[in-house]
Amino acid sequence: MQRREDGGFAPDYEFTQAGLTALGVTVTEYDAVGNVTAIIDPLGNETSFVYDDRDRNTQEIITTDVSGTLTELTRTYEYDAVGNRIEATDRLGRTRQFIYDGLNRQTAELWLDRNGDITRTIASTYDIASRLTRVTDPDSSYQYEYDDRDRLTVVDNAGTPGAPQVELSYNYDANGNLLSVSEEIDEAAAGVTTYSYDDLNRLETQTQSGAGVSEKRVDYTYTPTGQFESISRYSDLAGTQFAIESVYDYDELNRLTNLTHSNSTEAIAFYDLTYDSAGRINSIDSVDGLAEYTYDAIGQLTGSDYSDEAIADENYSYDANGNRETSHLHGGGYATGEYNQLESDGTYAYEYDAEGNLRRQTAIATGEVREFEWDHRNRLMSVVDKDGAGAIAQEVEFTYDAMNRRLTKSVDGAVTYFVYDRDDVLLEFVDGATAPGLAYRYLHSSQVDQVLAKENGQAETHWLLGDRQGSTRDLADAGGNLVNHIDYDSYGNVISETDSTSSTRYLYTGRELDVEVGLYYNRARYYSPTTGKFISLDPISFAGGDDNLYRYVLNSPTNYIDPTGEAPVEAPPRPAPPAPIPIPPAPPPAPRAPVPRLFPGAGVLGGTLGILLLDYLFPQPLADGTLEQPGGEAWPKRCKLISSTPQPPLCRRICVYKCRDQNGRVEPWNIPAYIFIDQQCPEYMNWIERGAGDDGFDIIN
Repeated sequence: MQRREDGGFAPDYEFTQAGLTALGVTVTEYDAVGNVTAIIDPLGNETSFVYDDRDRNTQEIITTDVSGTLTELTRTYEYDAVGNRIEATDRLGRTRQFIYDGLNRQTAELWLDRNGDITRTIASTYDIASRLTRVTDPDSSYQYEYDDRDRLTVVDNAGTPGAPQVELSYNYDANGNLLSVSEEIDEAAAGVTTYSYDDLNRLETQTQSGAGVSEKRVDYTYTPTGQFESISRYSDLAGTQFAIESVYDYDELNRLTNLTHSNSTEAIAFYDLTYDSAGRINSIDSVDGLAEYTYDAIGQLTGSDYSDEAIADENYSYDANGNRETSHLHGGGYATGEYNQLESDGTYAYEYDAEGNLRRQTAIATGEVREFEWDHRNRLMSVVDKDGAGAIAQEVEFTYDAMNRRLTKSVDGAVTYFVYDRDDVLLEFVDGATAPGLAYRYLHSSQVDQVLAKENGQAETHWLLGDRQGSTRDLADAGGNLVNHIDYDSYGNVISETDSTSSTRYLYTGRELDVEVGLYYNRARYYSPTTGKFISLDPISFAGGDDNLYRYVLNSPTNYIDPTGEAPVEAPPRPAPPAPIPIPPAPPPAPRAPVPRLFPGAGVLGGTLGILLLDYLFPQPLADGTLEQPGGEAWPKRCKLISSTPQPPLCRRICVYKCRDQNGRVEPWNIPAYIFIDQQCPEYMNWIERGAGDDGFDIIN
């Protein structure tokens, strides 16, 4: 195997068959100009890629055995003369068309059925500065306003069917830090969330108040390395009515060793953590007793041993590509089919559509069926339960907005509406007698998926207290008194609650559990804690850092989380100031067929620690080009880290970045990746297009 690395050198790698098997190696094939033409995973599942004469991906092909006949299932892509993707047809024959204006801005996305009839239109409009001002589809409508520094100042959901009208207004300081988010609900002033910062622009104090809103205040302190040192919660704005404090301790490697939540009289919860020689969680001592963990050679969890006899010990084994073979839950009842699809766990039989989405789950003993329906973007639309005779027992439906955020959840006709502040749910409404009523208001910290508080429609507050992974373990009332304690197994199954009437939808790793269907909503897709797998393919495909596109966090749930449903990240992630949101999330651009990447065992097995290897995921230039600076160097694109994936046992980390062009527009089809050996991923980098194959990153932090 040979691969040209950044700098021009071409190292040779030699693998024995034993080495390939032990590491679960994926084989990657390239054409003469470096395009990836095939990826073959350790189980022999092959994905092939075809390109046109401009090196644009035009086909993605998998081959399946259908009743003894080999069948190719293909995704196809078409482009216009300037390189915009104008059409994508998936393996089910569903087509999406993409319309652009004269400035190559996407103005519409059309969904077509197999007969060519349009079934959905997603429309976008822009102002003269190319800022998104309106986006609509049949389920949602948003209008956006900006200040003279291109910062988003207003988001209004007027025109969203069935939902209350909510307008959110954003205010900033001179440094661009977000100072406040103000709500208007049906044109009446409601809640206000405020933010203040220290001299390093780190979030220092956060408050929530307003008409009919219970007062809350949260104060933060940090270690010299920028990690949380303490989080103090108060039930008033002045900080005189203390509720709960969380204190964090770290070792010399900046790893969390203790987290303690205390009210004014006692410690409510504590977590003492130890690590093994590979940096993985070795044990956690808590109010629930001691939990000890074991792993295989590539870091997959193989056992969880609990000192509390009321909690069942866990054991897992996996095949060469990380699919479960045995567990304490189902013994050896697992059967895995093509492309890592779980066909049976001994309790249920599973069937999938040609796009890899779970479409039917059948209880082997009773014949009860759960059916799943998906849309053109492979978003889960409905889950229908039927008894053994085929009668409908329950129907759960979902809708999403143009930015793929879940907008509604309906259980047997009773609808819950979600209103977002950026990527997080701020308000939750439920159907009322005449109009939807406010059910919950949430307060989020600067750490991803850390919900600090929930407040019901009667202004009653519960503080949510998490563990290292952000899983909600305890809920306390406004005064800091414990009202509910929750236990999970390693993969997120809820084992017990002391008072389920005082629970929350934000549970394992801070994600939303849909108890009606037993799935966690991890934004881009849904996760089953029972099987330890997602129920659909990774929407960013191999760019997520795993060649098993169903596997959850590399089968290392004690060490990683996946808040987006796209790629594992280390837990806990570092806190950051609230995003200044200079541009609202635009509708997804014309999709790009995933260009595969290297995986554990297929990359660098030796060499000098610290070298940087550049892996070009999306090498073709942008359709609208780049601005040129003096000296001929192209304008740098500022890139922000979106995932950091460790690659055990190779002591390396794959860092994936999302970049913005010179006008600030996100370029989701231009996601370069660095491979760092024994280093953390810089949060920000600049991507410089210099031409003549000398593109590359500059570290800027």
